[in-house]
Formats: sequence, C-alpha cells, structure tokens
Amino acid sequence: MLPKKPDFSPKHRLREQYELAQPFWYDVDAPTTIRKEPMMDESETTSAPEPPSKEELRLAMKAFRKRLKLTRLDDESGMGYGPTSSGQRSGIFAIRPPDQFSDAIWLELAKQGKIKRDGGGRYSLVES
Repeated sequence: MLPKKPDFSPKHRLREQYELAQPFWYDVDAPTTIRKEPMMDESETTSAPEPPSKEELRLAMKAFRKRLKLTRLDDESGMGYGPTSSGQRSGIFAIRPPDQFSDAIWLELAKQGKIKRDGGGRYSLVES
C-alpha cells in the first residue's frame, strides 16, 4: 500500500498558518475552546516563590543607590552644571533598577518603603 500524499491545497496551507499564529494552548480543532492560561505541571502550580533574603535586599539596595549616584553624576557632568555655571543639581530622581536583581526584590523593597515605584519600570529613593 502506498503512503498517503501530503495535502498541499490552499485550505491546508491556511490552516497551518492559522495554527502557527495561535498560542500553544489554543485548540485548533475546536476554535471556540480557548484556555485563559497555559497548561502547567502540578509542580509549577504548587510551588510558591521564595521571598528574597535580607542579604539580597541589602545588596540590591546598595546597587540601587550606587546606580542612582552614578546616573546623577553623569547628568551633572554635562554642560550647564558645575561651579562656573548656575550650579544646578541633577534633575534625575528615578531610575530603572539594576538588571542583576529580579523584579521580586524591587517590589519587596517598595513594599518595605525603602524605594518608591514611579511607574514605567522606574524607582526612586525614599527621602528619610
């Protein structure tokens, strides 16, 4: 018996394009069935993320202060600042936090009141 020839009809090609355009949890055979979330294993649903340790929070805060300081110094080193000009200070008060730490750490620091979320992925130092 000969193997079945592949179907290269336009209808078949459209279906392949349609399948590629859909997320992996979309059921092509029943287009009315759409799952709101991707399918997960049991191990993924039962494990809760660990809160960041105090050491991680301390290191992240230190890195944030250093990044903010260097960003302000870089801004002030441009034209229009300094002792021979009007002596304006930098207008930078919020920065994007260092990428080496996860978003959970920055959210935890904001929850503790050490930094403030300013929107757009930027955080500012809380003046105390």
